[in-house]
Amino acid sequence: MADAGFDKVGVFVAGGPAAGINGVIKGIVQEATNAGARVVGFLDGARGLYFGNVMELTRTRVEHIEFLGGSILGTSRFDPRRSPDGFDRILATLRQEGVDGVISIGGEGTLQLAEVLRQRGVRIVHVPKTIDNDIYGVSQTFGFDTAVHEAARLLTTISLDAHTSATWFMVEIMGRYTGHLALEAGLASGATRVLIPEEGPIDVESLADLVAALPSPRCVLLYVPHGPPTERVCRSLCRLLSPGDIVADGGNSHWQDSIRRHDLLGRAGVRFLDVGTSGGVPGARGGACFMVGGDPDAFQALAPLLRDLAVDEEAVFYAGPPGAGHFVKLVHNAIEFGMVQAIAEGVELLMRSGYALDIAALLDSWQHGSVIRGWLVELMAEALRQWDGLERLSSYVEDTGEVKWVLGWALGQDIPTPVTSAAQLALMQYRDQDSASAKAVAILRHAYGGHPVHLASRPAEPEGREARARGER
Repeated sequence: MADAGFDKVGVFVAGGPAAGINGVIKGIVQEATNAGARVVGFLDGARGLYFGNVMELTRTRVEHIEFLGGSILGTSRFDPRRSPDGFDRILATLRQEGVDGVISIGGEGTLQLAEVLRQRGVRIVHVPKTIDNDIYGVSQTFGFDTAVHEAARLLTTISLDAHTSATWFMVEIMGRYTGHLALEAGLASGATRVLIPEEGPIDVESLADLVAALPSPRCVLLYVPHGPPTERVCRSLCRLLSPGDIVADGGNSHWQDSIRRHDLLGRAGVRFLDVGTSGGVPGARGGACFMVGGDPDAFQALAPLLRDLAVDEEAVFYAGPPGAGHFVKLVHNAIEFGMVQAIAEGVELLMRSGYALDIAALLDSWQHGSVIRGWLVELMAEALRQWDGLERLSSYVEDTGEVKWVLGWALGQDIPTPVTSAAQLALMQYRDQDSASAKAVAILRHAYGGHPVHLASRPAEPEGREARARGER
């Protein structure tokens, strides 16, 4: 640590108790001492930083503490952010003690505190507690993975009971900031819905409250079902927003509807962007891909936010005038349909080949240098393992209907689309037969987009054509 420029290191533990904290403290003291640096501990979490309560930590003092429970420094949920002078007093304590580097130990709340200190110029490193290794920027380790595995096992059992009894079950994963744990467990078990209350940074009861809570100029990014829900929200925002504000529709709306909404909001001085979004459920967590249509000045205003949400800067593409973003996204979906259908048919060919193949392992092998390697092939392998084959699945495949828009447009333009057309027809045909490729399509669509999967023990009743048509536009 002395080599890194640290002569005196401060340590504090915040939040709730957890196993192994004393072992971490001992390791810090040993490493710092070996590097010629001194170590002090701040007592009772951030309270010790605030009030200047300090303990000198030496090799002798930390000898055998790994066998003790709790934390020798104590811990607390004291939050200096609630005090107007909280961080000024902490910085004064660090200067008074001559501490030039800090190590925090705790969960997500402690990480947020550490990030504020870093922004105030403190050189700080955060060590997550075992179960809190789901926090952003920290690698998952044994405690988190074990919790996900056990939660997924229980949720899978409950899910089977739910399907068998046609009953909704709600499972609560308790703890402070456990959204990532709930999401990973829900994905691993194929849960129908995962609700994460802490993901909502602003708690409002109406669109009017939302608009009032946002600073001007406002940017409202919409992710609601296409069709009437999007139309209602856009018309409401047209009345509520001010000239210069931006509405960006990130859903799968029809591009002609987006052109119309651009004109509708434009008459009120509100700028509108159609934002095609790809990446599925993993993209929502790890970064998505955006295709944007609309006026260039509105795109430039929104681009920094989209780049923060994207997997990288190249994943934000300006497609052109109003409607272009949603049009290219629908073409993207048409390509996706053809690729998914080809992979699913390949799975059925392999299953009926007469060879005793480990198909998931074969797909893994294809990821190494094969011409068809790719994310969808990877997801297919993972889905086959998750569902332990296809036997207990229904062949009914959900269809959100957007690809039909592209096919209708292509027909009017005399553009042949045999692969996409066949994939769309197969999707409708799958509702009336027991097909391995249908089941493969269902679990692959679930893997990348969270689309529902139906079990054979309780086949779904397909929606009528009229109901599906009403939701298309």
